[in-house]
Amino acid sequence: MRTSYLCLLLPLAACAPETPVLGGLTLASTKTSFSIKAGDDVLLESSSVVAPVATRVGRARYEMQYGSFRITDNKPEWTEGTAFAWDSVTKTTAKGTWRDANDAGVVSLSATSTGTGELAITYTAANTATNRLSLAFSCAAADRFLGFGAQADGVDHRGHTVAMWTSEPGIGKQMTDDEYPELWFLVGTRHASSFGLPTWTSNRGYQGLVGSDARSIFEVCSKQEDVFRIEVWSNKFTLWLYEGTPAVAVSRATRTVLGRPLRPPPMAFAPWNDAVFGPAEVRRVAGLLRDNDIPSSAIWTEDFRGATDEPSGYRLTEEWDTDRTLYPDVEAVAAELHDGGYSWQAYFNTFVVDDTRISAEAKDGGHLVGSPDGGAYLFSGVTFKPTGLADLSRPDTREWVKSYLRKALDQGFTGWMADYGEWLPHDAVLFSGEDPLQAHNRYAREWAQLNQEVMDERAS
Repeated sequence: MRTSYLCLLLPLAACAPETPVLGGLTLASTKTSFSIKAGDDVLLESSSVVAPVATRVGRARYEMQYGSFRITDNKPEWTEGTAFAWDSVTKTTAKGTWRDANDAGVVSLSATSTGTGELAITYTAANTATNRLSLAFSCAAADRFLGFGAQADGVDHRGHTVAMWTSEPGIGKQMTDDEYPELWFLVGTRHASSFGLPTWTSNRGYQGLVGSDARSIFEVCSKQEDVFRIEVWSNKFTLWLYEGTPAVAVSRATRTVLGRPLRPPPMAFAPWNDAVFGPAEVRRVAGLLRDNDIPSSAIWTEDFRGATDEPSGYRLTEEWDTDRTLYPDVEAVAAELHDGGYSWQAYFNTFVVDDTRISAEAKDGGHLVGSPDGGAYLFSGVTFKPTGLADLSRPDTREWVKSYLRKALDQGFTGWMADYGEWLPHDAVLFSGEDPLQAHNRYAREWAQLNQEVMDERAS
């Protein structure tokens, strides 16, 4: 009561919330700036060149061909947040608001910590219709940025604009950030990736991570050399920050949100060899390697499900189970390879090509991703035939897909290439009812997780 009474008598600034310190990191602010510090070191500080936060309601046009996407946005004006103030601060949480020139709230933030050197800041747009949310930070001449998932161009991405939208990487690359190549459905853009990941390591001493499955765009001191801007196509997301040297920061990030990959088995590090065309050829290749003391730990036989000779080459049959005509004694071959010290690898993806046995089974079971026009969503796939996708948001479909993976293990295969995952259409209708724009980037992860679940079953 005494404090409240004094606040009525003193200037408002005298009763403003104290500077938050969460996880040992200081969230310093003035009316026009916001920064995160580890001691005297500034990890991130809001830009003084462009608005620190901004929102808008965009409307993008999506084109998809062969797992590649061309995305153009109408880019309306931004609503900018330029004035910041804390609303409340406790030992565990700090909440504040960025406001515009008319003192209207634009973006609220809520910060908390999950441990020493760890910070999570959730940004939420005041306008619920918002689907573009931007943060802008300063970029110094010495700043360097490593990461953003599987990127074929560059180690340090300073000067690049990196868009996170899972797609086919392309055959070759056009080395510009802002324009699509004329043959965009074949040639990759500079940062087209099957495994983009919105996380980066900074030489300022932290690991950053955008916790959102939505499309995100990182202007890494590219549009303006003194601005590092993050744009997320959502009205809410969490920015995770992990302080420390690269080893410490990555360790903290992988202990929590990112997760740590399993240690690969020894067989992953020896040479692998491909052997197709039937049991005789598989046995010949396996024997040749051992007879000549050529190191090899795995034989990959992707045509276990059948293949045909066509004018365009030897093409896999788009079924999901073993072709008993081509591999009548698959169990015997598996046993021989195992005795010879090999891991025998098969091949799977989630494509369901029309006019196949598996396609009829998928349609009868309701296992395909839906179309906004009704029925199954079909597109021109890798075989140039109408192709659908297994709807991994549907529990029954996940079990249906797993049944074929389990069957391969039962026949003696020890693993397989789990291919593709980039092709979920932007306007798909999913069993879960979720927004396909939010599910698109996650589809590849769900496919990988499904495979891991099958392997974990056998390991337990």
